[in-house]
Amino acid sequence: MAPSDGNVRIGTSEREEAVRALAEHMTQGRLDVSEYDQRVALANAAKTRAELAEIFEDLPEPNPMRALTTPKPTAVPVPAQASPLIEKDKSSNAKAIIIGFVIFSQSPRSSR
Repeated sequence: MAPSDGNVRIGTSEREEAVRALAEHMTQGRLDVSEYDQRVALANAAKTRAELAEIFEDLPEPNPMRALTTPKPTAVPVPAQASPLIEKDKSSNAKAIIIGFVIFSQSPRSSR
């Protein structure tokens, strides 16, 4: 977390996400009921990212504060190709039609 990020105020959704993460930690046995209750009270009273970060300082993932502060990878632009990798012969359909017509027109016709 950048030093200035800690002062950013949080909202209800961040507090709720923190409580869900704490519940997961309790389910995994990392927190007992007493610790869970204490941390949930702190999460509900938190006003800034720094206050929430302190609650998760000694816990692994899930850690909603890491999700807020971890930079997301940027997409690498792929240069556009001037031409397709495989060129399609545009005249191949026309050739097939002409060949079919020639073969059909030269086949012996039955007399009536």
